Amino acid sequence: MPANTGEKATVVVTAESETPWTSPANSPTQATAQFDVSFNNPCLDTSFVQFQGPTSLPTLEYVPEKGPVTYAAVTPVTFVTTPRVHGLCGDFTLTALYNGAPVTGDPLSYNQGTRQFTASSSDVALVDLKNQQYSLKAELDSYPVATFSTAPSLREDGVINFGDACDDPISFTSVSQSNFDAAANYNN
Repeated sequence: MPANTGEKATVVVTAESETPWTSPANSPTQATAQFDVSFNNPCLDTSFVQFQGPTSLPTLEYVPEKGPVTYAAVTPVTFVTTPRVHGLCGDFTLTALYNGAPVTGDPLSYNQGTRQFTASSSDVALVDLKNQQYSLKAELDSYPVATFSTAPSLREDGVINFGDACDDPISFTSVSQSNFDAAANYNN
């Protein structure tokens, strides 16, 4: 498989023929032709290969110090080849990101098996941060976009908003009590 689309190779074809019409009769005739062939790599052409997956990621809401919260599964990411199914392009890597860096578990983690993000952090510096970007990124292992600019890739973004536990105070309800007469209820 050529690494780059448009990579050229020179092809030399030599044909030999014996016919009764050659002079002298049945002596071999030989001809050589040379031409260039450009090989196009289907793994670098999105007309033939593409990622399919979520078209957007949901907005997540999380309050630090509230313990882990796992969110609904996202659409699976798949790699599709057309017009035929093939494995020429190899495997792909799916990376979950928080603010552009791979997730570390604090404040976000991603489980590829369940396709779920989990928020968990006790970092009070996150309190009231809004519109923090998280993403899913997919690219081919053998054709990273940093090296092959025309290689297919997928990146979908969403935001996570961090709240403040003090904005949602705990409320108590009281039960009315009857008057208590200590002298009538206790003996000395």
